[in-house]
Amino acid sequence: MNRIRIGLLIAGCAFCSSSALAQGTFAHIAVGGGWHMTITLLNLLPSATTAQVTFFSDSGAALVVGAAGQTANSQYSLNIPATGSAALVFPDAGPNVTGWAKVTASNGGVLRGQVDFVYHPAAGTNWEGVVPLTPDLASTGNCILPLPLPTAGTISFPFDQTAQAAVGLALSNVTTSQQQIAVAFYDQNNTVILNDTITLGPLNHTAFMLPDKYATLANRAGIVRITGTTQVVSALALQASPNGGFTTLLPIYQ
Repeated sequence: MNRIRIGLLIAGCAFCSSSALAQGTFAHIAVGGGWHMTITLLNLLPSATTAQVTFFSDSGAALVVGAAGQTANSQYSLNIPATGSAALVFPDAGPNVTGWAKVTASNGGVLRGQVDFVYHPAAGTNWEGVVPLTPDLASTGNCILPLPLPTAGTISFPFDQTAQAAVGLALSNVTTSQQQIAVAFYDQNNTVILNDTITLGPLNHTAFMLPDKYATLANRAGIVRITGTTQVVSALALQASPNGGFTTLLPIYQ
């Protein structure tokens, strides 16, 4: 089975004063080695804005990726018209590189967005999945929000690895200090299966398939609970079918 490791939902604010407002993160990006990626951002306001998309490697260093028609870089600017959209396309070229991405907007801009992943297997039908942007709570202080955002410190995902399905989890430390991220897995009766603590350095990223890292989770279903707000950790979970294809698992903020 292909090792799928990829990120989730953004909500912005309607009225903000920051000149470069944090909008959110993609907990996982993947380009090359069979992966084609398109990032699309939508401007919700009736005035133009400039988006900055910044890429980080697993170690937190700047990650250079090549967008179509542009010089490869670790940061791209997108001028987005009023209530319009813009996209960055990253073709499947060269070896696979992975990491995560941060999105900001100028002039009080309000953005939503998504990343579309297409995986080209050596043979067979392409796999495709879409992941929305994860919200950044730091941008919500003086804002009117389009939908409720998490206020406490737990991000939960349902998972189901029965019938030969497999779940991948990606975590990114979006801060500039080391974080100890508690991860707990429960069965469908809310009984603890296992607990773990994942250490991520500043701006670090990790991604793995659950049965590869935690053998006891094979053929199990339940809930994974991650301790940390989206100001600290960006999290993504995907469920992969044994026959090809994958889908984003819905995050539940508590």
